[in-house]
Amino acid sequence: TVSSVTPSKSALGGDIKITVSLTNFAIVEAPSDVVVLFGADAVMVDSVVSSSSEGTKLAFFNPPSAEGKRTVTVSPTRLPGNDASFSFTYEDDRVPVIKTRSPDQMYAIGGKTVTITLENFGNAAIVTANAAVSVQGTAVALSSAPVYDAFTQITTLTFLAPALAAGVQTISVKYVPTQRSASISITYVAIPTTAAIATISPVTGDSTGGLTVMAKLTNFRQTDATSGMTISVGGVSVTTANILSLQSSIASTLVTFKTP
Repeated sequence: TVSSVTPSKSALGGDIKITVSLTNFAIVEAPSDVVVLFGADAVMVDSVVSSSSEGTKLAFFNPPSAEGKRTVTVSPTRLPGNDASFSFTYEDDRVPVIKTRSPDQMYAIGGKTVTITLENFGNAAIVTANAAVSVQGTAVALSSAPVYDAFTQITTLTFLAPALAAGVQTISVKYVPTQRSASISITYVAIPTTAAIATISPVTGDSTGGLTVMAKLTNFRQTDATSGMTISVGGVSVTTANILSLQSSIASTLVTFKTP
């Protein structure tokens, strides 16, 4: 029977010296007389502090583990079945770190998907309830379950940004089981309401059309697809098929097309 365990919990990295006192346990003389298992992971007994008919006290170091409770079994090698067990808790003491945020700007109307990647944020068992996200104090729901990459140990979260005033706003992400959090800024931008400014190259061409033209626009609302804009030359529309490429951000839009 386990009468005491000190300490009863540790950080995920383990390597903490644990002292266990047992009663009704076989008398042991050396560390090799005892097998200690953290789940299926065996650890060496560091020392037999004392052992007699009145009780046995052992010391050993715990292995690394994922967050949660592990069952620890202590067995004498010379008397199988005379086992003792107890529960040991691993707590995630890591501080989350936001590695990336995309995009870094968005319009004040919100509604755009934001992707955040984090280190020290859960593990493969992470679920939606483990993550709490807010933007400038406004709680937002995740768009999908968190994704954890075991190789990079990076967790990815996605959510739809709420509408907020133009300016620098703060995204806060909390790992609910430990209440540890991280934050990063994101810039909200007002939607353009004045005329766009265009720079065209070349500025002359043959009336037969088919000339490739590149236009750079500023103060122009970001668009994600060619269907989100119309182009005309001399009142004649450029067909979608003749819009050759489109790169658009809040800062500027670059579009290449063939003249009609």
